[in-house]
Amino acid sequence: MRSLAKAGIEAWTPLALQRKRRPRSDKFLDVTVAVLPTFVFAPERDLAELLGIVHAPVSDHPPFSVFQYGASFPTVRDSALKPLREFEAALQADWDARLEALARVAKRKRNKTAARSYIMGQRVRIDKLAYSGLSGEIKAIRSNGDLVLAIGGFVHDAIIPACDVVSIQLDGDLSKQDAAA
Repeated sequence: MRSLAKAGIEAWTPLALQRKRRPRSDKFLDVTVAVLPTFVFAPERDLAELLGIVHAPVSDHPPFSVFQYGASFPTVRDSALKPLREFEAALQADWDARLEALARVAKRKRNKTAARSYIMGQRVRIDKLAYSGLSGEIKAIRSNGDLVLAIGGFVHDAIIPACDVVSIQLDGDLSKQDAAA
């Protein structure tokens, strides 16, 4: 399909993403695989070009054949491919939902890890979310990694994920001035 598409032929086959573990590793790789690995659909107008590629003595394309029944080449209406296109879209939606769930789990882990680097009373600046740019003092650290921040001017404390804040580094001279005052 990719080879034909590079040649300017409007080829299509339903694709899906799969997560495969890399050999001898704990890491995973997301790969695109064909749902119908032996079928590629192309417009009937490209039949002559496809037959030319098949019968060429040398070709830049991987070997393939054009489906033939008797003396003719059966055609499939585009409307008949609609269920396959919907199936491909449903697989993509499932994949997107799975990736989103994995991202949420990874953020929770990052959040818990990030929370370990803060202490009660520390001043931090919020880097993300609606409170971006505001700074506050840590009043509590929750078990899920969220920080409870007292932000000046706010009546209620803000609950912010630890991975969305950065520590405020006080300048050495500024600390000495505060101590002298």
